Order: sequence, then C-alpha cells, then structure tokens
Amino acid sequence: MKKLYLQMVTAMTALFATNAKMEGIEMKEGEVLSLSEEQKEEIDKHFGQEGLADKFMSYHNEQAASQDNEQARKLAQQFLASDAMDDDEEEEEDADEDKTATATDAVKNLGAKVIHLEQDLKTAKDTIDKLANGPDNTPVEKVTGQVIQGMKHSKTHLFGSGLAIDAYNNRPWNAAAAAVSQGTSIDKVALTQWGDNVNVQQLNQDIGEYSRQFANEIINVLRDGQEVPSHWDFVSGVEDEYITTQLASGEVTQGWKAAFLPKNKQKFVPIINKIFDIQIDGIFTPKDLKSIEKNYLRMWFNEGSDPHKPRFVQFMVQHLLEKARKEDKIRLFKGVEDKDVDRTVAGNYLNAADGYLKIIDDNRGKTFMAIDTDVFTPENTYDVIQDIVENKIPQDFRVSAGLVLEVGTDVHRWYHDSRERKKGTNTDYARVTTVEKFPNITFEAIPQLEGTGLWTLQPSGNVGVMVDRPGEESVLKFQEFDRNVKFMGDYKMGVFVKAFGAKVDTDTPTLENQLFFCNNVPLLTDVYIAADANDSTPSVADHHALSLGATNTGATNVTKIDDVVEGQYVYLYGDSDVNVSTIVNGANIILDDGDFALTKGNKITLLGLSGGKVIEVNRTVAGTAASVEEVILAADATTANAEAGKNFKTQENTAATAFTNIENAVKDVVYTITGGSDTNATTIAASNANFLLTGDVTLNEGSFIKLLFNGSKFVETARG
Repeated sequence: MKKLYLQMVTAMTALFATNAKMEGIEMKEGEVLSLSEEQKEEIDKHFGQEGLADKFMSYHNEQAASQDNEQARKLAQQFLASDAMDDDEEEEEDADEDKTATATDAVKNLGAKVIHLEQDLKTAKDTIDKLANGPDNTPVEKVTGQVIQGMKHSKTHLFGSGLAIDAYNNRPWNAAAAAVSQGTSIDKVALTQWGDNVNVQQLNQDIGEYSRQFANEIINVLRDGQEVPSHWDFVSGVEDEYITTQLASGEVTQGWKAAFLPKNKQKFVPIINKIFDIQIDGIFTPKDLKSIEKNYLRMWFNEGSDPHKPRFVQFMVQHLLEKARKEDKIRLFKGVEDKDVDRTVAGNYLNAADGYLKIIDDNRGKTFMAIDTDVFTPENTYDVIQDIVENKIPQDFRVSAGLVLEVGTDVHRWYHDSRERKKGTNTDYARVTTVEKFPNITFEAIPQLEGTGLWTLQPSGNVGVMVDRPGEESVLKFQEFDRNVKFMGDYKMGVFVKAFGAKVDTDTPTLENQLFFCNNVPLLTDVYIAADANDSTPSVADHHALSLGATNTGATNVTKIDDVVEGQYVYLYGDSDVNVSTIVNGANIILDDGDFALTKGNKITLLGLSGGKVIEVNRTVAGTAASVEEVILAADATTANAEAGKNFKTQENTAATAFTNIENAVKDVVYTITGGSDTNATTIAASNANFLLTGDVTLNEGSFIKLLFNGSKFVETARG
C-alpha cells in the first residue's frame, strides 16, 4: 500500500500538538495508536476527508507498529517520495528507495513540514480572530438546505445578527447549529467540550449578556398558564421590606352643633411586607451538558420546522429556568418560609418565602375580619357568590369602582355552570367576566387557588409582586467544579398587600373599616415546615402545619404543641421511617385511639383548646383513606348521626339547645363533641338517660367532651 504515511505522521504530529481535543496522543514506533470516536471525528473534520482517521490508524497499527527502526526509515522514505495522497493507488515496491533519501534527509524533511504546518495553523488562527472582532460584511446568504428553508446566517454569525452571543468564534454551539440548519447530521458536527473551562466561561458570559438584552423574550418563553393575576401590581427596588400606609378614617359627619366637636379618628396603618432571598443551586456533568446540546440541535433537525429557532443560550435559560419560574408562581401563592437558614440539606421550594395565602392567613382575625360563608360546590356557587356580594359586603364598598373578586378556576367555572342552570339560558362563558348586577366587580380566575375554596374581594392593585432588581431572577452563573459545571442564581422576590383593614375606633377589626374581604376556609394545610430535631413540644407560632422526623437523631415522643391557640387547627406530617416522632396521648394532647407514630406519610389533625391543649380531629395512616373530617352539626341540633363520623362540632344556635343522643352509635367507639359557639351553647344534662356523665356539660366554643359508647350508654372519658 503506497500511502503518504510519513507525511501523514508529520501532519498528525502537528495536529496532536495544537488541538486540545487530541491532548495526550502520541505516535511511537512499535506501539498501537488508539483514538476515540470523538478524536477520529476531529481528524476527519480537520483534513476534510471522512474515514481518514480510521484508515490511518489501521495502517499504523497493522504495518508501522510491526516494523523495526530500519524498516520504519525505509517506509518513511517511500512515503516522502510522493507529494499527494491517492487512496486508489496500487501498492508498489520501490527498490531504489534507500538511494533517494537517507534517514537523516527524512528527519529534516519532517521537521520542515512541521514548521510549515505550524505557520499555516497560525495564519488560520489570525484570520479567525480577525473575523471574530466584528460581523462579517459579506452579504448574508439564504440557506436552502434540505432541513430548514429560509434560514439565514453569515460566515461569522448565526442568523447573520452581528451580535457577540451569535458569533461562531469560541462558541462551538453556534457553529454546530449553523451546520445542522444546513442539513448536516447531528452525529457529524463537533459538539462542545464541556470539560473545558474556556467554553464554560464563554457560556457564562453569553447567558448573562442574553439575560440583559432579551429579558422580555425570556418572560414570553416561560409562560406556562400559571401567571401572576392581571390586577396585581409590581414594584422593584425592594431590598428588605416594602412598607405601605393606608389612611383610614372613621365617621366625619354629624348633626349641627353650636360648638366645634371634631369626630373623626384618622390614622395611618402601616403594612410591612417582607421580601425573601431565593437561590438556585445545581450541577451538571459534561455528559449532562452534551445531552442538552444534542437536544438543542435536534430542534433544528426537523423537516418543515419553523425557521425562527432559539439561540443556545436561550435554550439553556429556558431549560434551567422553566422549572424555577413555575415554582416561583406557585410559591407566590402557597409559600411558607422555613426560617432555618442553617439547614444542611436542600429545602422544599415552597419553604423559600411566605406567599399570598400565608399573608392572608396571618392577618385574618387580626387586621381584618373573615366572613363565614357556605362551602362552594358545583351546585351552589352562583347563589353563594351573589349572597356574599349582595348581603355580606358593606354597601359603600361593594359599589366602589375597580373591585376584583379572586377565586379558583374551579369556582369560576362552577359560577358559570350554576348560573346557567339557575337562569335556564345558554350562557356565553367568555363574556361572563363580572358578578351579575355588579359590573364594577371583575372575576379573576386563578389556577393557584383551585381546590382551596378561597375567595377574596379587594380593589385592583391592592396586591402585587415585589423584586429587588428586575430580571435578576433570570441571571445564572456557571462555574467549573471538579470536572463538572455548577450553575447558581440569586434573586429577591415577595408578595405585598397594601391594605387589609384599618383599626379605627377599637383594636378589633370590623367589616366597616376593611379594604380586603375573604372567607374563613382553612389554608395551607398541606404545606409543611420542618419542626426542630428531637422536639417533644414543637411550636406552631410560625405555621400550623409541621413535618416531623427527618431531622431527628433519635425516636421522639411529642407530648405538647407549643403556642397553639384555641380554635386553631394543627396539621402534623411524618416524613421519616427512622427516628420517628410519636404523638403521645396525655393531658395536653387528647387522642381518640391512643398514641400515633408519625412514620413516613402518616398525618394527624388536631384542634386547639383552651389552656394550650389540643384534641384529635382525625388521623390518616399512609396508604389508607383519611378518616372522616369533623362533622358540623346543624344549628339547634339535639342529636348526631354516628354514620356521618365520630367527631362532631356544634355551631351557633338560635335558642337554648339540649343535646340528647348520638344515633347509630357503634359499641366501643369513642365519640367527640366540640363546642363551636358561645351563642346559645349546646348543653348535655347529666340526668339524660343516654349518658353517664360526671356533671352537666355546656359546650362553649373550644370546649369538648369525649364519650365511649358501651352498647347502651355514652360514658364520659374526658372533657375540657
């Protein structure tokens, strides 16, 4: 085989010495040459001859490696005798080979060719650098490849944009995209070497530049249907707290008097809204990044696809931030801050900041009064909403301009459906955007509120999102780390409410002095924050839903719930099967069925009583159906039905009411009756033949009695 082997050795030696992808490759006589698939692709690409690397390596390994030094010199002389490579040329013997060149001459020729190749490489690099300094002035050509019609690039920039982030120089991902758009198979393009810190630094720089130049484009890309409500406001420049003030005024008018008698009591009520630090931490291996790059290139390799393709940096931002933005929009509503900044494990995204529902929950009964309304169902929603607006909201407020009624998308849908049934007409859903008879009250259907049963009524712009620097949530930084690539992001975000209610004449909020109205449904019952490790008396001062067990170093008995208030519901969740927290039945925690181990997935709901005690409402063992929730008895009810449950709660009665029996009771089951109101509170007489009590019971709000049915009578087991 008469090939230019020695000349190829010279060329290969120069390539191996100057190309980072060939680092560590050496050719030695008598030793097998081993090239990776990626390195062979690089050789073929460099010389513009597909299959060259395989052929060269095969010849080297089969022939050159089997020759001794003398034979190798002769072979070198044979190859150097020709100036061109011809794959179809037949093998010939050259008997006069040793007469035309000596070994010394061969070495000299090799050295000269290496120098020549190095000069060529330097000239090519200088030309590339020169072109990279700015956009090429060559007219943009229309690419009419077999894949994407109408795609345009220049010789130096993707899309012919002239932007630095679209240049081919130092950006293999752009060169690859241009090649694929012209029909080159993905497996034939040179993918980026993500283990090379130079490429990581370039990507880092480009993503920062892209985030600054194309912030609006990022926002459009990341829309996913869970948007911030249209009536919410937006403020920036908030570093720690955003304090709003609302001027509240009491009555000012009165009948004529001779004396000057000022009546109004005005005050500025400050609302302190906190902004939270959010961070993004992640890590990619070079293999991960190569997979992302391939997925990006596959977007180009689709016949008939849209010629408007994203940049790689845009694809990366979308890939990394798509999930982050979705989490942001859920957290803006359902977030509950975990204040433990010293935790050593990554926290749940919902625990990064307090959201809208947490702010509402913390202010109900403090800065404004919630309204008790019927629970929404598909059948009653139209009637319930009309009753709220027409009968429960103060008249001077409900006629104000620019009001917004926030509901879940489910409730909004139910309003349309039940209205249609009520009216008996074919309602055009798209046009029913306001509450019937109140064109000043606009519906805002919010996906994040679906399933909560919550409604709010307030002026447009009373709620909003606050950030520190707009766009910083889309800025990521990349850094090489132990052969991998770390990505990081830091930004500030929070929800603000301008005003809830104004305390004018007393410290008790009233409906007459409110700018914010909502119902009294339980909120955030399944968004937990972690209790302290090994805590036998966990506190609910910050939040009423706690997870227990994951941070414990030993099995822990929970004997009391700290900071619980009367009427407050507490939700506990087990998050570990190791070092489990057990809720212990005792003086401060009253349980129906004895102690309850909070193994992974187990849940228990407790109700706060007076004196810091709690009583069990229900419990759920992981993998089983939840026990029936507390049954609310009708006003003036004198009996309960055990078929509906075993936990009953009274409510406000219209007259004095004596409770007489629990029908359909089951032997050996403990039933609990809890007082729900002080108004005409339900009583149970000790003289009643159906009960064995230590004395009469008056079920004021928060009080309770536990009764064991022995088959004939209800025997008192506890009261409080």
